[in-house]
Amino acid sequence: MLIQYSNLYKIQNLKKLCKINHLKNYSKLNKLQLINHINSLKAVCFIQQFMRRKWIGSEVCPITLDTLEYPFISLKNKNKLRYYSLDGLIGYYNSSKDFRDPFTKETITPEKIKEINTLAKFYKKKQINISQRNNISLQRRTELLTILCCLNDIINNIMSTAVITSEYIYNFAIPQIMTYVYYLLIRCRQQARSIVQHFIDILERHNDINKYHIINYLVGIMINEDI
Repeated sequence: MLIQYSNLYKIQNLKKLCKINHLKNYSKLNKLQLINHINSLKAVCFIQQFMRRKWIGSEVCPITLDTLEYPFISLKNKNKLRYYSLDGLIGYYNSSKDFRDPFTKETITPEKIKEINTLAKFYKKKQINISQRNNISLQRRTELLTILCCLNDIINNIMSTAVITSEYIYNFAIPQIMTYVYYLLIRCRQQARSIVQHFIDILERHNDINKYHIINYLVGIMINEDI
């Protein structure tokens, strides 16, 4: 979902989103320009997701777009296998420094990285540069802390609002939460369930019964995204 302009959005938080997504040249942009900048990236992501779904189960490597030939690599998620060219996947990891499944964006375990490098070594091919992985892990932690900070600001705002009106819920609370939970699912999916549940537990303490509109939305995310 694209971000719509709202006076309730803070420029500081929009800039944090730009930082999380490694966007450049945003420091001097105003609120509308920041939103357009972020939405341009989100539009590209939506197109990529559509293409990923289209290529699942194909006999073509979705990275190189060449017909799969042995040796190739299989990555499994939710009982579905995706196949990648060995050279294509290693090249992707070394150039992007993004050690996640190119389709689901789930983190690849060190054991799987080792398995890929063992296969590459056997066939005398270039291996994944493991030294980059530590830097990426630190970057992921920084991104997670940034997202948590933004979500915490939103939850604190909700908890300090005595009366939760429908206008507040649908013009501020849910659009803001939707934005940051979206990035949480993309950047830090493995931690998403515990984080969302934590914020649900906090919202349960609010006295206004309308809190359940927000809580049900968060529960729906966990069910629909199967986190």
